[in-house]
Amino acid sequence: MPLILIPTTYRKYIGEKSESVCEGDTVGEVMRAFVSTYPDIKTHLFDERGNIRSSIHVFVQRQDIKTLQGLDTPVHAETKIRLIPAIAGG
Repeated sequence: MPLILIPTTYRKYIGEKSESVCEGDTVGEVMRAFVSTYPDIKTHLFDERGNIRSSIHVFVQRQDIKTLQGLDTPVHAETKIRLIPAIAGG
C-alpha cells in the first residue's frame, strides 16, 4: 500500500505517527482514505471544496503532484507520498 510520510506539524492529529499506509490507486483516493482514518487532520489538509489546501504541498516520488495529475496522480504499492506544509516567515 502507498505510504504517507507525515511532517512533525501534523503528527498530533494522527497519534504522533510519522507515517501511515492507506489504500488507493490515486493520490486522491489515498488521501481520502487517510483523512477517513484520521478525521482530525482533514481540515488541515483539505479545503471546503475537497481540494488540497494551497498551504500544503504533496509530493509523489519527489515530484509535486501539481506538476503531475494532481489528486488523480496514479500510485502503486511502493509509492511514497510526502506532505510538506508551506513555511511562512521573514
